Amino acid sequence: MPGDTERSRLFTRRAVMIGGAQMGLFALLAGRVYYLEVMEGEKYRTMAEDNRVNLRLLAPRRGQILDRFGTPLAVNQENFRVVLLPEQVDDIDELLNKVGSYIQITEQDKKRIERDLHNTNNLNAVLIKDNLTRDQMDMLAVRSVDLPGIDIDVGEVRTYPYTLATSHVLGYVGTASDQDLKNQSDDDDDDSRDELSIPGFRIGKSGIEKTYDNDLRGEA
Repeated sequence: MPGDTERSRLFTRRAVMIGGAQMGLFALLAGRVYYLEVMEGEKYRTMAEDNRVNLRLLAPRRGQILDRFGTPLAVNQENFRVVLLPEQVDDIDELLNKVGSYIQITEQDKKRIERDLHNTNNLNAVLIKDNLTRDQMDMLAVRSVDLPGIDIDVGEVRTYPYTLATSHVLGYVGTASDQDLKNQSDDDDDDSRDELSIPGFRIGKSGIEKTYDNDLRGEA
């Protein structure tokens, strides 16, 4: 009948239109997936990896100094410390004030932290305080959720078992001064400058520690 035929044609046209729209949306979705997975896949994989992994330089173990019989004269011992991750902090002064309510941070410490932040260009962790006790470390660890941008780290301190007998020969180590950084910059050694920016990294200041410093440092 004419009425039924007209309704059938109208239904068919609508079905075709709906089907075409569905196919168009599917093609658009497929194209978007292809763009994200294939064309931009490497970009988003890199972004995801950056969210999962935090890359930073770690200080190498400083080489031991032994006598001719193999007796250790200069060794390393564990040292608990708290470091600052600049890229995760909006207000560094506020964070230091919060940390200072749990451990002592002197004005001298703040000046050193400011200097280290300038030298590292906010790319590497910066030492806030070392030689923490176990109680201090546990206290900061428990409150780390309220202190975003800090990390509890285990470093090393240099010790000399026979200080009185060997100190004049072995010398000592210390953190890099402004002059040390300038001298390293004059040498134009990028790897060595990067090492000096590691929180708590120590270099030889005198004696054997200074003479053989490059060999004792290791590689970051």
